[in-house]
Amino acid sequence: MSTADSSGRREEQLPPRLTIERDPVDKVRPSAKLVQARESGEWPSFDFFDPMVGRSGMKDARAISRYTEAREVLRAPGTRLGIVVDAEEESLAMPGMLLVGEGDGHRRAKAVLVRHLNPRRVQELRPELERLVDSLLDKIEALDGPVDLVAEYTSQLPALMISHLLGMPYEEANKLDEWTKHQSDQTISAEEVQASISALKAYTADRVTESRQTPGDDLISALVHDHTDILSDAESVGLVFSIVTASLDTTSRFSTLAILALLRNPEQRAIMQEAGGLTDAHVDELVRYLSPAPNAQWRYITDEVTIGEKSLKSGERVAVSLLAANWDPELIGENPELDLRRAPVPHIAFGLGMHQCPGQHLARLEVSILVSRLFARFPDLRLTTDVQDLEWLESDLIYTTRTLPVTW
Repeated sequence: MSTADSSGRREEQLPPRLTIERDPVDKVRPSAKLVQARESGEWPSFDFFDPMVGRSGMKDARAISRYTEAREVLRAPGTRLGIVVDAEEESLAMPGMLLVGEGDGHRRAKAVLVRHLNPRRVQELRPELERLVDSLLDKIEALDGPVDLVAEYTSQLPALMISHLLGMPYEEANKLDEWTKHQSDQTISAEEVQASISALKAYTADRVTESRQTPGDDLISALVHDHTDILSDAESVGLVFSIVTASLDTTSRFSTLAILALLRNPEQRAIMQEAGGLTDAHVDELVRYLSPAPNAQWRYITDEVTIGEKSLKSGERVAVSLLAANWDPELIGENPELDLRRAPVPHIAFGLGMHQCPGQHLARLEVSILVSRLFARFPDLRLTTDVQDLEWLESDLIYTTRTLPVTW
């Protein structure tokens, strides 16, 4: 359980989700308890708090940690995302909302988004991405170190890029970043989480209305003018909300963790630098190793399903540990550590099936440019503090450091 102080911030008394537990010293690898669950093949039950649900509060679920079983669950037809089925306060259940959507509406909205975020179209964003990155690096270099890379770099680029993609003013990017951060922050009150969701909803609805009246050369305008036979305006609002919510915090934390991993593993950093920057294979290995989204959205069993040799009955809840599955020897052999020379493996860091991340090509490109150009500009970049002294933000939705102090 948790308590709140006079400011409404929750004290750190929330029970940990087994599916997100990491080694307390290493900070990356799955915890011993999670590894034991995977090796034993057990599906242990655990309690958790879902910060995005609100008053529903505590729940219990069974942990799925093996790679093969995780893939089966993520593709199983007899499950639904829990927040839609089992929440008392369905603040995220709106038309076009990919994060929790189901059925025909979800398929239509996702098909439209995938069309606009395919690899070819994403590559067209490269010049603006590189310009934004170089502009941020110029500001960092002018500070002459030391700097906090989270505040000055990794949290800024995703918000700026999404603003560009959606035709939103760059000067409002900070608001988007703040709203999305609050939605996955278990240290603030449930009321504050809901307030951030409501504020972002209202903002995206206003942007859709403006684009309907005055179209531009951006994704929102394309949604409301080129796909009227597929999406209603309400679905467009939900889809834009999904893009903002899923793109900012996730890309920021992945890039932060990727930079930290390369600072902690100089031999891997040398491999990247010899290659002239992060390749697509490097990015895949980093996202597999780090699993920045450690846990798939928990699922509610609607019809009895068989996973492996076990059965799940209607009414049960399950949660898939993407972290444990991506470190499973079945996937990567006996060497789970970061290895940028590893041949690509079919990891599930971006999810799988109906809810596989449709923005993964954009995330890969952003992280590749952000990390590669950072180390090219500052080849002797180094931490100014011990890893154990960093402040970590951990929940089922997010895993990252609040700060990343560096100098050069």
